[in-house]
Amino acid sequence: PDTTLFRSEKADRVRALTLAVNELALVGLRQRFPSAGEDELRLRLATQRLGADTVARAYGWRPPSDDA
Repeated sequence: PDTTLFRSEKADRVRALTLAVNELALVGLRQRFPSAGEDELRLRLATQRLGADTVARAYGWRPPSDDA
């Protein structure tokens, strides 16, 4: 069988995997910060990916200093 994927199929798979990884990361953040809202969780995810300085410059948000 032909296992060649079209570019669009590859892009769809990459997108699906990226969404799955993001959801798993958010599950972990929800466990660590159960009182955090969705906006805060997304900012925390961005901080994990981009670093606190970049998120602070882009969104004006830093995680509280007492976070472990």
